Amino acid sequence: MKFDLLLCHGKSERCLSYSGYQFPLCTRCTGILIGCVIALLIEIIVGLPPIIFLPLYILLGFPATIDGITQLMRNRESNNQTRLITGIVGALGFMLFFRTLRFLLRL
Repeated sequence: MKFDLLLCHGKSERCLSYSGYQFPLCTRCTGILIGCVIALLIEIIVGLPPIIFLPLYILLGFPATIDGITQLMRNRESNNQTRLITGIVGALGFMLFFRTLRFLLRL
């Protein structure tokens, strides 16, 4: 199954597999989905984190950006563990940043 509409390449060597089943999303996209769910759970359980963490949310996006760009420029080949972790961390920062920003704009 391809998820072209979701902008995921779904390359088999970059997808997680379990018991012979290959996930349709690449490892980084899987990490992004996990990070989004974690961010929503944080907001539901803890509430919106304080505004002082806005710079931290921006910094959380750097590892995924650097990993993606260096791989795109063929400087190095990333691995699935790095893709998963940077996807989770990047999505977490992205979601919390924009949720906090949205809250600020409502004030």
